[in-house]
Amino acid sequence: MRVAIVPSCNTFEDHFSKLGVTPEDLASGGYRGSWIPQYADFLREIGVRITVVCPTIDETRSVVGNLLDLELVRASYLARLWNCLPQLRRGPLRQFASWHSSSVLADRFASFDIVYIQDYATGRYRRLSKILERASLPFVGAHHGGSVSDCSLWVRPALTSERQFTVLTHLEEELLAVKVNSRSPIKRIPNPVSGVWFNEVANFSPRTVCRIVWLGRLEREAKGLDLLLDIIARLIEVGTEFEMSVIGGGSDAEWFSAECRRRGFDDCVRMYGRVDELATLTPLIGSHSILLNTSKIEGFPISVIEAISCGLHVVATELPYVTSELRACPGVFAFSQKSPVDAANLIGSIDLTINNIAGSEWSSRRFSVEAFRANFQELLKLAIR
Repeated sequence: MRVAIVPSCNTFEDHFSKLGVTPEDLASGGYRGSWIPQYADFLREIGVRITVVCPTIDETRSVVGNLLDLELVRASYLARLWNCLPQLRRGPLRQFASWHSSSVLADRFASFDIVYIQDYATGRYRRLSKILERASLPFVGAHHGGSVSDCSLWVRPALTSERQFTVLTHLEEELLAVKVNSRSPIKRIPNPVSGVWFNEVANFSPRTVCRIVWLGRLEREAKGLDLLLDIIARLIEVGTEFEMSVIGGGSDAEWFSAECRRRGFDDCVRMYGRVDELATLTPLIGSHSILLNTSKIEGFPISVIEAISCGLHVVATELPYVTSELRACPGVFAFSQKSPVDAANLIGSIDLTINNIAGSEWSSRRFSVEAFRANFQELLKLAIR
């Protein structure tokens, strides 16, 4: 079975290239900082082949890889210009940019059994849902976390087709409420977490120094890098003995590194760059006590669930996925995006002599690969019946 996944980014370059990820990296499984390679890995065992279909500012081309395939379609001239404007990557104008850039994908879906459209309240889903409905192709609108109000705006206008299946991968009661008067079924599929993360729980040993890890794309505004710097400064100010590991790449990696040097953080902050090999990453994350997440904009980051799975405590900004989905998960603490003091206080209050076993057990029940496969198979059967 062939499944097309359409990511929410306006172009491949707008997201993946900024991280130093090539199409070949994604196709081979060399990059793991996205839910897409995990879907491809866990679904191929049940005979599902994933193809990423995405606009590009480069020439149209196909890439065949060991893990998944890519169909990169050259974006329109106007969409390529938009890719150069930062204000169209976030905020209200992104909806129009995404809507327009999606038009070139319309003739690429005929060979697929189902089309899976990722969306964070952008214009892409609204545009492609109409195209696929006219072509009588089954499609999935997948919402990977985010604000309840944005999801309502995103889902409601599209709930008109009996060939559409809306997937809510994370948030529960609030988002499920938007299915009122819907003709299309809304399913919930928890994203999967590899079992290797749970193995790290057994390797825990009590810490004498607070070891904190920050993991993600180094993108100053969206990922709250200024807030991260302020939290580090506050921890130093109050005399907390800690070590900070920053793992990830991105467009603002050099800026962040320079700021750490300028502010004298070199002794307590170590930057690892991007780490894609699980054999390297899992023990590295597992050697810490706390995952710190400072994002201002986030759906539901893979890094948070992976950290919980291997027994870390999580200190994160108050975003919808934290206050809704993770409210029942032990060992998760939320703080205001405007309060580095609160974040530092939470970090200082955590008992470093125990790990978050209860959180790991909660994650294993919630995000198992087996449940993901079973739920996805059920979705495919409904879609192609």
